[in-house]
Amino acid sequence: MPRDAANRPVCDERLEATEGSARAGRSETTEAGEQMLVPGVAPIGLRQRLEARMAAPLLPTRPQRTLDFGLFDLAARNQLELFG
Repeated sequence: MPRDAANRPVCDERLEATEGSARAGRSETTEAGEQMLVPGVAPIGLRQRLEARMAAPLLPTRPQRTLDFGLFDLAARNQLELFG
């Protein structure tokens, strides 16, 4: 498949006629079935999907507990009985 200067796949601009339409775009066969390609738009590949996942912030795998004890306990700072 030809690629542009940014190493992205370039779609073929040739249009083919199919039954039921005078002008139909190029298509590709995927695991989900036949997919139509929009002229001028390159399909998203595995590399682009992985780069997007790597750029996303990390998320915790389990719910996080609040840090409300010790130095970070804001409610404990409001105790006035030490001075009363």
